[in-house]
Amino acid sequence: MKSGCYIGTGYKRVLHTLWEESTHDEVFIKNLPRDTEKAIAIAKKYAKEHELNFMGVQASPSFGKAKHLDQYDIVFKHKRKHTEDGFKEYYYGEATPKFWDAWRKDKEAMKKKGFRVSKYAKRDFRSRTRVETWYVFYTPQEA
Repeated sequence: MKSGCYIGTGYKRVLHTLWEESTHDEVFIKNLPRDTEKAIAIAKKYAKEHELNFMGVQASPSFGKAKHLDQYDIVFKHKRKHTEDGFKEYYYGEATPKFWDAWRKDKEAMKKKGFRVSKYAKRDFRSRTRVETWYVFYTPQEA
């Protein structure tokens, strides 16, 4: 259930990020211009288009953790990959029970938001056993 959106300030309080807040989580939407007035205009437009309350400018949930996002109890790490079209930015982290609950509830909606999962296997050299870990990859989609 959606309740509102707000502008989160970045690590040095000069960057602006649009966040959508629901009853269960805060979701990154997109980065906004550094100019506060322009950022507010874009955020208000987004709120109106998605029938949300605009809640103003606040500290981001990831404040103090530059280039990281916190969603579904996952601390996403930031990656930047060079492609033919320039750079592709995405986030990744280990899947948590909170994420799996949301994934099982509406997998297609999660995919549309930019989430995907992948299993990685590695060998634990001490015990010589195979360890499988599920990772969540997140590429924010433009609104």
